[in-house]
Amino acid sequence: MLVSAVLLFGQAVGQSLGEVAGDEAVLTAELLV
Repeated sequence: MLVSAVLLFGQAVGQSLGEVAGDEAVLTAELLV
């Protein structure tokens, strides 16, 4: 039970980091263009 909770938390954190990295990539691409 605890393991699944940790996995869900890890997925949530990973998605948050992925969205932030995606936003930065878009901003960087706009600056380069």
